[in-house]
Amino acid sequence: MLLAIHAYDLEVQRIVGDIKDPLLAEIRLAWWREQLQVLATGGEPPAQPLLQALASGRNTGRGVDLAALAAVEDGVLPLLGDDPLPLLQMARARGGALFAALAAAMGADTPPAGAGTAFALGRLLRGPWGHVGVKLARVDWPEPPPRQPLPGPLAALDVLGRDDVRRARAGKPPRPLASALRQWRMWVANLTG
Repeated sequence: MLLAIHAYDLEVQRIVGDIKDPLLAEIRLAWWREQLQVLATGGEPPAQPLLQALASGRNTGRGVDLAALAAVEDGVLPLLGDDPLPLLQMARARGGALFAALAAAMGADTPPAGAGTAFALGRLLRGPWGHVGVKLARVDWPEPPPRQPLPGPLAALDVLGRDDVRRARAGKPPRPLASALRQWRMWVANLTG
């Protein structure tokens, strides 16, 4: 279920980054939102592997709110418009929905408000974003909210997002995904929460 939740987040990002027509991207996002509503009410998934994986998680008894997971799209939808990007608001929506679903899938308590914001900011930084990446290249990156106690795996994601944001604020590129320092920070955060 954890992989399916992450895959959904990446699919939403892919739709916004790959589809050049904003209206078409919004239609595709609406389709995913409707499908999550169907799954949340106990409906059968269509023959789509990711939706089937998300539906299979309903039987774990972990209480993942698939309808609430649709809020991930609120974290990327502003990229389709022409208005200034409300980065913190976008990151709170995407990260909050993502971390709540991941915590439920792990059987952990619901994370506090603002959890996931740093991770979502890092995802905005890293992309890939295709044609909308130009908008993100011109923004001033906000400071994420203060760090909060989180379950180990979520703390690891939070630490990585914070490192990405800290580097962007300093005018530095993000560290390579598989760098030894990123792996070390993730490991330490996972152990210490």
